[in-house]
Formats: sequence, structure tokens, C-alpha cells
Amino acid sequence: SKAHSGQAKIKHDPPLVSLKKASGVERLQDYQDWLDGIQKKLNYKDMEGKIVQSYKHDGVACALYYTKGKLTAAGLRHKDVLENVVYVSGVPSQLPIPISCSIRGELECLISVFNEIKANWEEPKYGLERNPANTRNYTTGSIRQYKDPSITRTRRLQFVGYSMENIVFPSNYKGFIPKTKQEQAKWANKE
Repeated sequence: SKAHSGQAKIKHDPPLVSLKKASGVERLQDYQDWLDGIQKKLNYKDMEGKIVQSYKHDGVACALYYTKGKLTAAGLRHKDVLENVVYVSGVPSQLPIPISCSIRGELECLISVFNEIKANWEEPKYGLERNPANTRNYTTGSIRQYKDPSITRTRRLQFVGYSMENIVFPSNYKGFIPKTKQEQAKWANKE
């Protein structure tokens, strides 16, 4: 029988890693130690152009994988969620250009949506057993609906992408090919 989302493991390239909370001057050394550890783990000689720093989204890390423009895999850190992620806003099943790539980002629930659902959590359409405590736990539980992935649709999650990895353009592509992370971000927002 076919493995359902959540039963199958997924391996990410590069690895999908977690960020520690960093606040205050005393955490700068922790941050540098974390960067040094990532550099060593990934076997990089230097980190130039390899790390993009941005604000921390309070969501659930997810990677989407496209082959010739078609969504073919999606995963949390170790779990396959392809059957669930098709119900998330901001996740196209087909890209406008038939590239192969992975898109890294966060699954999130807007505060306004969360507050509405929290106020009406007992409605059967949400499929909730209890009132959700916070947006991150709500998002985690919503994407992990492995027995019935369609429940994810009622949870009104969104995907916010922040990077593209392993981009392969078709050989007949005549447009601009972005090389840096900044060029990729500008290109992705136009396409």
C-alpha cells in the first residue's frame, strides 16, 4: 500500500536545521558558535554567500521540492507532508517556469485567522479536539493531519518562502538566470 504523508521520512539537501533563539549581546557568542557548527557540519570552507539572515518567523520550517516545475515532495524536518501541503495557501502545485528546485520557507497561521479559529474552535469543520494554545502549535498540528490530509484545508495555513536551493533551469530557458540569493529573491517575486 502507498505510504501516507508523515509515515515516509524525507531527506533534505542541504539539511533543514533549526535556529536557536538569539536575543541580547550575551547571545552573540552562541550565534557565532552556531554558525561555526553549521559551517563544519556542511563542510564549507567559508560562509560567504551561504547564509541569509532574516527575521525569525514563528512557524514550522518546510521545504517544497519541484521537478520540472511540478511539486513532487514536501517535508518538515524529517516528515513527508506532500499530501497535506497541497491545502496550504502559497504552495503552487505547478511553477510558471519548468525549473527543478527546492523552496525553503515557513508554514504559518496569521494571527487574525488564528483568533477567528480560536473563538470558534468547537465548530466541526475545524476538526479540533481542544482550543489551540498558540499559532505555532496550531500550525504544527494542522500540517500533521496524516490520517486525513484534507483537514489541513480547514486550518487556513499559509506558506512564506525565504530561499531557493538547487535551482536547475531547462536547457532551452532564455530568461535571466539568478546567481546570488538576492537575485533569486527578486527573480522569484517577479515570476
